[in-house]
Amino acid sequence: MPLKQVYTYRGDLPPSANMSYRVNYKTKKLFVTEKTNRFRKVVRLHWANAKEETFTGDVSVVIRVCALTHKRRDLDNLIKPTLDAMQLAGVFLDDTQVTNIFAHKCRCRNCDNRFMAIVTNSQTTLSVLNV
Repeated sequence: MPLKQVYTYRGDLPPSANMSYRVNYKTKKLFVTEKTNRFRKVVRLHWANAKEETFTGDVSVVIRVCALTHKRRDLDNLIKPTLDAMQLAGVFLDDTQVTNIFAHKCRCRNCDNRFMAIVTNSQTTLSVLNV
């Protein structure tokens, strides 16, 4: 059984998948935007400070977004940037390890956490996470 059972990241919202990459039309190359690089750096620093072992088996991911403004945010566009940042940080080896994703968006006014992502071993029951 892997050493780590639960990892939780709380912080700012990731950039939308629609805003994560741009094309340089002169060179025809795809590049990662500055907002995406900043989010990846924050996740990497948070993971490094957690001092935990990388998940090596199947994982489940729970994502909770609190939309405090009326700005449109498509929930599905927040999943991929989150998984990419966690993979690059070393939370898990590859996003093919993700076997379950539960994503929830609320429009509450008194959320303590605007964005939360929880990674667990897939064997861990998601209901005990109380999200």
